[in-house]
Amino acid sequence: MIDDGGVFAWQAEYARSGGTHFTAAVMEAIPASLARAPVTAAAIHGWPGDRRADALSLRVGGALHALARAEPRSGLGRLYARLDGDVAGVIADALERHDTVIASWLASPPQTNETGRAAALRAALAVVAARFDGPIELLEIGASAGLSLNMGRFGYALGELRAGPADAAVRLAPRWTGATPPGAGVEIASSEGIDVAPLRIGEATDRDRLRAFVWPDEPARRARLEAAIDLALAYPPNLSQARAGAWLPGRLERPQQAGVTRVVWHSVVLQYLPDEERAAVVAAIEQAGGRADGQHPFAWVSFEWEMARRCMVLRLKLWPQGEACELATCHPHGAWIDWTGDLSGPA
Repeated sequence: MIDDGGVFAWQAEYARSGGTHFTAAVMEAIPASLARAPVTAAAIHGWPGDRRADALSLRVGGALHALARAEPRSGLGRLYARLDGDVAGVIADALERHDTVIASWLASPPQTNETGRAAALRAALAVVAARFDGPIELLEIGASAGLSLNMGRFGYALGELRAGPADAAVRLAPRWTGATPPGAGVEIASSEGIDVAPLRIGEATDRDRLRAFVWPDEPARRARLEAAIDLALAYPPNLSQARAGAWLPGRLERPQQAGVTRVVWHSVVLQYLPDEERAAVVAAIEQAGGRADGQHPFAWVSFEWEMARRCMVLRLKLWPQGEACELATCHPHGAWIDWTGDLSGPA
């Protein structure tokens, strides 16, 4: 068996624990047949980075799902439509037949653009709004297709808090434990995002790539994605191509309107950045915090894996005070949020 660093077994266990048993079966089938896909196998075996942090399992899984969607009458297409059958045999055949295509998907990170994570962002922004009066200027790094830049148009049920338009097409209601976040209204004055390889929501091929990274046995996620795509087609996000480490320092040095809180946000991004770029991002954020004052407050919201990669941690840091807090632990796709703290007291 090809050495994959255990990344597919880990992904299978994670999928099964969340009830996505078909995805778990696919992940278990892949390493058993990787030898039949020599180009893909060589790329995985010789991967220079952390195969789990770089989500190689999701890259291969996305490729297989894309192939199934593109060829619905094929054995792979029928397997994915039924979510049942000879998973091991069909996956082995697909790996052999589509080796070079699957290997090409290893070249770029997954682009889930999971809008379910916006529930955590909205909860964090409630804390920001409770601390600082005025609207928010939202900057997102690693924004993928920019779907969450429309988070001000989503509807939310966060504990006892109800927020957003009553008729919102995208509605997020994670399973909530802990206290309800502050009820302060959140006004998004502007939102802007960048990604090293942004997906253009107006392009059919890019929309299909987004769909491929949603697991086939998660219909609720798929429906949420389609609603978010429709919203982005109606309200195109302000999205551009850039590396975070190169873009963020200059962007944060631009003048900030008095009374507007500038917020930098990212979700499942830092693990994909080279060490030097990650350090540059953190340094730019800390330097911007050092420039903040009462008329120009600044906040940093992060949604990233905890050390053991069992769940996500929602963190918030506010300036000019420099206060930091772990607000919640969360499901990676926003299915649940366990609220553990806030910074909602007076400044």
